[in-house]
Amino acid sequence: MYMKKAKRKSNGRISIRKMIAIWGILLLYFAPSIIMYSEPFSYLYDFVKYIRCGICFGFIVLGASRSYLKINLVKYSLLLFFLSLFISSALGDLNIFSWINTTLSILGIYYIIEYYGKKDIYAFLYYAYLYFLVLLLINDFFMIVSPGELIIVKNQLGNQPFYFLTSKNTFAMFSFPLLLLSNLCYEIKIIRGIDLMMSVGLAIFPIIVVHSVTSLVCIVLFELALIFLSKKVERIFSAKFWKNLLIVLSIFQIAFTFIFRSKAVQYIIITLLKKDPTLSGRSLLFDSAHQLISNHFILGMGNGMDGYYYYTVSPEYETGGIMWAHNTSLDLLTQGGIILFILFYIVMFFSFSKIFKKKKRINRISLVIVCMLVAYTLMGFTERFEFRYDLHFLFAIASISWKIKASEDVPMKQGENIEFFPKKA
Repeated sequence: MYMKKAKRKSNGRISIRKMIAIWGILLLYFAPSIIMYSEPFSYLYDFVKYIRCGICFGFIVLGASRSYLKINLVKYSLLLFFLSLFISSALGDLNIFSWINTTLSILGIYYIIEYYGKKDIYAFLYYAYLYFLVLLLINDFFMIVSPGELIIVKNQLGNQPFYFLTSKNTFAMFSFPLLLLSNLCYEIKIIRGIDLMMSVGLAIFPIIVVHSVTSLVCIVLFELALIFLSKKVERIFSAKFWKNLLIVLSIFQIAFTFIFRSKAVQYIIITLLKKDPTLSGRSLLFDSAHQLISNHFILGMGNGMDGYYYYTVSPEYETGGIMWAHNTSLDLLTQGGIILFILFYIVMFFSFSKIFKKKKRINRISLVIVCMLVAYTLMGFTERFEFRYDLHFLFAIASISWKIKASEDVPMKQGENIEFFPKKA
């Protein structure tokens, strides 16, 4: 994959106005922790939420007023998803502002990307790529010249250390979008192979430094899949194959919490991953989540304080604590029961439906997106992503991916010079 020669040539046109607008939007979703939590900027944390909600509401109103941004099955399922969460929270432990913030912010992601998908999807992909590239470049620089965390933040979990971008447990929020965008930009020939390799290096470096084994394994599998699935090999794997693989992984994600203590799984954890048998206490959290789900199977327990329902492994499950399920499927069932669980996967299904619909084979663009979803699904075995902005960023791009054309899909003479950002996909 890395050895393909770029056929598209840039005319060097860069729109500062567009870049500032896109970077400003991304900053509201993916702001570095050094800005959000350190003095004298920490007061901006709540302010950013208000601004983000306002901008998202504006895009939603804009989208609702224009025919090309009409409500589709993805947005209908999202509305039902958040309505279900509201009902669960109202019956349990409702934090109304947190619910409004989460609902508007995630809905806004889909409307924003759909807006740019109509206007100029190539510009959006490139400027978004540059945004994550610059952030990780700065973060990695600080990690090299000043090893260790830069700030300490006191929150519900106690004193939490943070690097320039984020805490050691959430670097995937920045690394995964960079990997996704760099590979998409490479496929449409906006960047070169050397740029792609640099991006992969920047994305993987902090993961290695903080010893995030799960993230590292998923990144390696993602890149290996794209490297070895050349044109000839890619034709072997149909759209049906990828769809079935995702279904199996999603089912096994929750099954994993029940077979966690089996000899085979314990061998992988202890011998191959070099982790403790409980995966830093996750087995106890799984047991706790199973008990909570059995007591609140239909509607769950609500979104709780600060948008999450924290709970402990003590017998007093209903009182709340300072931890969560550390498994995407379990977290869905805990917060919203079986209804929220089903609605989440309906959202995912409709987001990716055009990739799989009436296709016997998937193209290179779709392959990048689907492989990234596989990586997130694998990460979901030990982490939660259902309300993470980076996951819905992926869903939103998947929903408009049919507008993105790989260079091989566009007839072109060798060495032909074209627009850097084509006006239409």
